[in-house]
Amino acid sequence: MLAHLDSIPARLPVPAHQAGGALGAVARAVQAMDRWLEQRRQLQALCSLDDDQLRDIGLSRDDVERASARPFWRRP
Repeated sequence: MLAHLDSIPARLPVPAHQAGGALGAVARAVQAMDRWLEQRRQLQALCSLDDDQLRDIGLSRDDVERASARPFWRRP
């Protein structure tokens, strides 16, 4: 019944995000969402720091607030 699954390659010939069509589109969307979630985690971590800690890493509270105010799809 599942014998046909043996013919499916274990790996795609190209990375999924470089694939064309629906698979490539889905892979790129998942990568974008993963990037946005990581940026959110990083911004949350920065927001939890006090002003002295931010200054230690070369940032100000205004820098963090400006970054947080940008729409997630426009963040680098």
